[in-house]
Amino acid sequence: MKHFIVIGIVGLMLLSACTQTLPDEPPLPGESVQADILGQATGTQLANWFSSRNVMTVLPNPLVFERQNQLIGTEYEVLFVSNQDTAIFNRGYVSLGGGRWNSFNMQGQTLGGNWLRDSATAEVPVRLADVRRASNEEVVENNYVLTYTCTLRANAWDCHQGRWQIQQFTIITPTCEKGCDADGFCLAVGEVNRQGTHICAPDGNLLALPGSPAAPGTTGEIPPSFDDEFVPNPSPGDTANPPSNSSYSYDEEMKN
Repeated sequence: MKHFIVIGIVGLMLLSACTQTLPDEPPLPGESVQADILGQATGTQLANWFSSRNVMTVLPNPLVFERQNQLIGTEYEVLFVSNQDTAIFNRGYVSLGGGRWNSFNMQGQTLGGNWLRDSATAEVPVRLADVRRASNEEVVENNYVLTYTCTLRANAWDCHQGRWQIQQFTIITPTCEKGCDADGFCLAVGEVNRQGTHICAPDGNLLALPGSPAAPGTTGEIPPSFDDEFVPNPSPGDTANPPSNSSYSYDEEMKN
């Protein structure tokens, strides 16, 4: 009988350990990198505002948009993010050019609630159009990824100062050596842009086609090269949008 009692007590102890209270969820980051660290997103300022623990991996770094890929219609590159800890929050954030934070989902084994256990990964498609909106530079250095993790120590959660972990990465955008740059999309000489409003001239300039909204004597603005809304499920053969198995929610509006 005593043996059954002992076994029961041990079972309850194990059950209690398995149902350990989850960590508190992190606060939302600010509207942008600048909002988070008062416009100084470098060096010591980053260390003061974000966690000193950082084993996050962000690859490739730099993230390079290949010019030849743009000519065949591939308008995004994939950023691979991973982190390890006892508990990893299932949502991360990315900022392009120091702009607003946009969320993406981390994937891994569920610990409970919005937490993953041991390790988590994400494949984050970065659209060239969004990079262009954030910066006109060919090399964009102030891009950042945030993830949040906690370590269980003696039945207490250590969430590393209660701060997000941050990782910087660089983006190298394509240049149009012999052609035209149509909002980040390289056109060959004589090629018409996606909206059918402009053609690439031999001098590297875009010329408005007759009858288009951008042509002289007409009204209206040139449509953007990309849809404003992210399309999560492209049709077969559609290389203009990230893959349908992506967990990315790039156009989610951040609010304080």
